[in-house]
Amino acid sequence: MTHRLTKLRASIDEIDESLIRLLAERFLVTREVGRLKADLGLEPIDADREAQIEQKARRLALDNDLDADLVIEVLRSIIDRVVAEHQSLTKASDK
Repeated sequence: MTHRLTKLRASIDEIDESLIRLLAERFLVTREVGRLKADLGLEPIDADREAQIEQKARRLALDNDLDADLVIEVLRSIIDRVVAEHQSLTKASDK
């Protein structure tokens, strides 16, 4: 059983590494979006886009037998951080 537990934990570690790499990739893209929004004078918050993301995430969570509320909570945390970065970019471009 110890060998199986070790293998499962190694799988978890690999998945965590993949999640972190994907999160880093997502933030690279969202930072570019934030710079573009700032350059174009667009608002840092796009409620319609956020609603689309949440709706899609909820559907994907259910399709994959995940707790949709948990998925939305995690995604909401990411989106809130992205919006904060976009707001700081907007403030910097206003100077």
